[in-house]
Amino acid sequence: MNFYPENYDVTITVPFTDPTGAEVTPSAATAKLLDGDGAQIVDLGALTFAVDATSVGVTIDGAHNTLPVGEQRAVRILSVTLTLPGGDIERRFAYAVETTVRLEVMTNSFMTYESAQVIATDFVNPVGWAVAEEAARKTALVNAYQRLTQIPMKYNPLDVAGEPMRAQENVVLRDEWIGLTYDDFAAWPAHFRLALRRAQFIEANGLLQGDPLGAKRRAGITSETIGESSVRIDASMVDYGVSTETLSALAGYIYFNMRIGRA
Repeated sequence: MNFYPENYDVTITVPFTDPTGAEVTPSAATAKLLDGDGAQIVDLGALTFAVDATSVGVTIDGAHNTLPVGEQRAVRILSVTLTLPGGDIERRFAYAVETTVRLEVMTNSFMTYESAQVIATDFVNPVGWAVAEEAARKTALVNAYQRLTQIPMKYNPLDVAGEPMRAQENVVLRDEWIGLTYDDFAAWPAHFRLALRRAQFIEANGLLQGDPLGAKRRAGITSETIGESSVRIDASMVDYGVSTETLSALAGYIYFNMRIGRA
């Protein structure tokens, strides 16, 4: 499947063939554009082509390749109906539209892409990040943010002297993340903001290079033997949907609220 930028004019060459690949000679052809669920976006009407043509080019205007706010990519399906002596046949051609990922603090990230590049210098060998293209890095940062904002967290606010108030805890519950703004983030203690950014980078790097141990744990694998070596995987850990390295970066900030009720 080909990917195109949002608002881009897409041209698809439709060959005059049947589903088996055999050439056909249609007397007419019509086209319509569908979304990924098969709902019609626009009727493109009759296509114009020469009598001896073996294909026809269909251009989809960029206005039909826009994305709703918050959506990063979507499928488009060009449905072409060829009229043949034995009846009509439909040919479908799919492509994807994607937006250029823009990182916005407390919308889809804890930091801008430029800040993430600076954070990267704090780590010795972030393999996944180092080999990835910018678009993949940004997508990984967004995915990491989405994972982290599913975790309830806590922090100690600062007093007037700028010192942490150990006796007081502010809690951000799982369903409260979505309502927070940049101003909320800016008001948090610097140590908490830095921990969130480091955790986001670590998780993004892990997504780019893969986390085989975490995948095995989530799959229920508790031990693995290769040759004479045996590795035991701790399945008793609470799975927050992020890597153990990411959780380590958030040590002291994860909010635990264990409640015991009557049966």
